[in-house]
Amino acid sequence: MQDLGKSKAFQDGFNSIDENQMMQLYFQGKAAMFMDGGWALANLVNNAPKDVLGTTHITVLPPVDGGKGNPQSTAGVVGTGMGMSKKVTGAQKEAAQQLLYALSGPEGQKATLDSKARLSAIRLKSTRRKRTRSSSS
Repeated sequence: MQDLGKSKAFQDGFNSIDENQMMQLYFQGKAAMFMDGGWALANLVNNAPKDVLGTTHITVLPPVDGGKGNPQSTAGVVGTGMGMSKKVTGAQKEAAQQLLYALSGPEGQKATLDSKARLSAIRLKSTRRKRTRSSSS
């Protein structure tokens, strides 16, 4: 990596752009390569122009001498982030925690991977009814 940096393989300020900017530079032919994880493949396949996709090759970076781990492995991250409001309490909090585990636990992650679907952020509508103030005379 240091050799690539010293040889000016990366543009100035490469550490200050986000993933979307990186991919746009690649899609527009303004970047010869990009480095990312397995989660980038769906974006690449779904959004790259056909000529860019047709000339794209993917590889695993070579191992570092003396490094630990299996050099032929890569992260298998789905790339989801889930959360809930800190205002949720009681039974609703318990139900939300069960849902989060069902989606992010081993079975939920396997189902997501097997579905080959991309999940987007969604906002769930509360089923709790709004309280109305009653007027007293």
